[in-house]
Amino acid sequence: MVVALVLLAAAPALAWWIDNVSVSGTSITAGKLQPPTGLRCTTSGVLTKSVTLNWTAPTSGATPAGYTILVNGAVNGSTSGTSYTINPGLLSLGTYPVTVESVYPLPTGTTAPQWFSATSNTVNITALTSLIVQCA
Repeated sequence: MVVALVLLAAAPALAWWIDNVSVSGTSITAGKLQPPTGLRCTTSGVLTKSVTLNWTAPTSGATPAGYTILVNGAVNGSTSGTSYTINPGLLSLGTYPVTVESVYPLPTGTTAPQWFSATSNTVNITALTSLIVQCA
């Protein structure tokens, strides 16, 4: 039996998985679904047509199947690797917080499609024009 618990609070959500649960016994194994770490963004040149995000995959616990990229809290895209490119021409002028979350597949035989970790650290993308973007 596998049990999933997501705790929501003022701080970022924590996702936990519990495996090998025995109701009548005392054997419980638990682990935290790790978010990616070290999220950073880079631009190239003065006229920037894209922003590249890079991060480090979790090094402990379960291995993520991929990552979801969130811009201003909304899904911008997904990838199976540890980098992603955002086209700032699709953004209105302004500053947008960007985070990444790890996506974990559920064990075979479960009905839900996947689990998500808490989000990574935040970087900000500022669209000054459709071609000039800053990131920090």
